[in-house]
Amino acid sequence: MEELIKLLRDTRKEKKITLQDIAEQTKVKIFRLEAFEKGDFSVFAGEVYLKGVIGSYAKAVGLNPAHVLEIYHRAQQMVEHPRTDEVEKVEKPKATGRKGKNRTLSIGLYTALALMFFIAIWISVGKNVEKAPGPIDHDPINNETIQQPEEDDQLPAGDKREEEAAEEEGKKIEIMLKNTSAYDSYWNFKGAEDPEIKIVFIGKCWIDLHVDNKNIHQKNFYAGEELLLSVKNKMKLRLGNPPAVKVFIDGIELEGLSDKKNPHNYHFTRTDD
Repeated sequence: MEELIKLLRDTRKEKKITLQDIAEQTKVKIFRLEAFEKGDFSVFAGEVYLKGVIGSYAKAVGLNPAHVLEIYHRAQQMVEHPRTDEVEKVEKPKATGRKGKNRTLSIGLYTALALMFFIAIWISVGKNVEKAPGPIDHDPINNETIQQPEEDDQLPAGDKREEEAAEEEGKKIEIMLKNTSAYDSYWNFKGAEDPEIKIVFIGKCWIDLHVDNKNIHQKNFYAGEELLLSVKNKMKLRLGNPPAVKVFIDGIELEGLSDKKNPHNYHFTRTDD
């Protein structure tokens, strides 16, 4: 994976393309691009979204997205199925003659003596040394040893996990279908700040896309193309061929698009208190 990140980063720098340029072109937030170049994938909602960012990044710096994603898949296979190298056993040449036998005996004797010496030290230390409960200071005036209490500012492991889980839960997005008709579907979302929207095209589809009252796209897209964008409050998406499109909101796939056989409008509105 480090080779893949280095390839993308070096290509970007060679072409004098900034992360801000890529963020504007791909609609991926710049802090996520910075984390990606550092090898931190925790900022991405899932592998589907991560692969979308890799493909968009590659396209933005002039590389073939399919080739770059192939490198990613190979890297993932290496992580999931690491190669085990065989260790060859090499036999040491046997000493021959009287000189060789004497050398072997000498080495064995020295080894035995050294082993007995270390065992004696270990037994002596084990009998006289106890584990101190905390750091020890020495009072030079009274010639006394002062035992300092231990300090533990860390939360217990269970409480820490619960706190992390609660923090992670607060970042998750909630998506609710409010109502739907033959021509319009209304969705409410809350929980995530500026959720990431990924639109994947598996066939030809004309779209009319408005994000936060701005017209973003009004054209045809084809199989294999993707869109990445973030939404603050509102999004309206009109699809000419809904079954040819998959929509992911922070990694969660929006269900029911394939049920609409005719052009359909999808309305998304933030409802946080």
